[in-house]
Amino acid sequence: MSELDLYNHHPDSVLAVIDDLKSKGRIDDPMADLLRAKVYDSQGQRRICEHFCERAYEKWPQPVEDWDGYLTAACSLSALRMLRNDTEGALAVALDALDKEADGNANQPLHRSALLHTVSQSLHALKRPECIRSELESLRLLREHPEDGNYKYNSIISYRALFELYFDHDDFENAQSWLTQWKQEIEAGTLKEDPEFEREYRAAMELGRARLLQKTGNPREAARLFATIPPEDLEFPFTVDDAAEYLMAAGRYGEAADWLARLDEKDYQDDGARMNLDNINSRLAPRYIASMKAGRTQSALALGARICEALDSAVTWERNDRTAELAIVYDISQKEDAMHTKQAQVAILRNIIFCLILFLIVVGVALRVVMVSQHQLREKNQDLYETVQLLTAREEAAIETLQKEPEEGLNPRQKLFRRICTLMQDDKPYTDSKLKREDLAKMLATNYNNVAEAIKECSNGQTLSEFLDGFRLKHAARMLAKLDEPIGLISEMSGFQSRAHFNALFREKYKMTPSEYRNVIQETKSV
Repeated sequence: MSELDLYNHHPDSVLAVIDDLKSKGRIDDPMADLLRAKVYDSQGQRRICEHFCERAYEKWPQPVEDWDGYLTAACSLSALRMLRNDTEGALAVALDALDKEADGNANQPLHRSALLHTVSQSLHALKRPECIRSELESLRLLREHPEDGNYKYNSIISYRALFELYFDHDDFENAQSWLTQWKQEIEAGTLKEDPEFEREYRAAMELGRARLLQKTGNPREAARLFATIPPEDLEFPFTVDDAAEYLMAAGRYGEAADWLARLDEKDYQDDGARMNLDNINSRLAPRYIASMKAGRTQSALALGARICEALDSAVTWERNDRTAELAIVYDISQKEDAMHTKQAQVAILRNIIFCLILFLIVVGVALRVVMVSQHQLREKNQDLYETVQLLTAREEAAIETLQKEPEEGLNPRQKLFRRICTLMQDDKPYTDSKLKREDLAKMLATNYNNVAEAIKECSNGQTLSEFLDGFRLKHAARMLAKLDEPIGLISEMSGFQSRAHFNALFREKYKMTPSEYRNVIQETKSV
């Protein structure tokens, strides 16, 4: 994979190389996805990078043979999930990969160390005490392999992590111990060839000392030490919160507000309209709180108004950004389909002579069997299609009957169910694959229990999930009848997160696959 670093500034060229390698059979699908993830990561497109890491990780051949590639995918996927605060998702991937690495006797200590670091950070975010043990084991594995090129960086990252873990658990003695080792490693001069990294972690270390002094009852010494740290050295992502936390804890609210304002204006001035929900939380909310505590009411009100405006633009931008990302994923999916088609054509050409000979021998019998089978299948599918239409009509008629019932003749759950059906028909919230039960309850200005009870009583005991999937299936069936879009895209547009899940539910309800359903409709139209 390192050879691709030469193309970091030419992502289209790299993607073309990956496609070429895959078409020639020199790499398989999971490795191609892992390499694509590397390209998009180099371009800062993390969500697309995560998409391909996830595909690579989930499709990796089992039992695993290429442990380096598999664990690279697992490390990347878990780290990307941590970056977007999907703590439980990151933890699940890391633990699963660690179990497989142990069961397979893979002997990949550095990958294991990285995964344990992710486990530690996830457990810390979940406020689980086991986080310290995981980080200690991660560092132990690092120390057994000092020859690794990234050892000096990863060890300092681990020292900082252990300091933070003990600090947050109020174990100041151990926090001081790891802070001392962190300081010794910095002052040993092993990072001179990377001055930016050294400056970042040296400032973080000095800030850690100040925070520890403040926590242990030495506020004056902490303030003196904090004053010696150049402000520009603290303007790194993970030190921003720590510095603000120190100033707020010290009661220096005005300074915290001024510092955050200067940081916002300097470091984020190019962000402009690309305001997303994460940096609203990290940029504007801390400034608002600091301004309020400092008594700067007007500034706080102005920031509150700015937060409200930013929320609207953030939602719009993230929606547009997600659409663009889906277009990229869809484009690659189309290329893969074309590649598979081409490979299939080559295979057909190689065997065409044999197929022709075989065809001449059995042509009469085969034609007869095919004709009879197709006729029977068409009749069966036609009957199923008519049954489906009848059942769908009955379901809609039942809902329509309920809609026409006088308000005074309905009990509270029936009234709520009628509102739910109206919402489904008008706004189609079920097309959002990320729709949560709390979101639906919020749309109806009630709570989840009321929604679940109303659906259970008025739809023959269905759960909320079954109820939503029913609307999604009907929506997908309508789109299959009207559109020529790929079935995978129709599945996504109907609110399903997984093509396999969609196929299984569709077949269970309609007794045929989506492709068969579309064929029946086309045949019906042609008659």
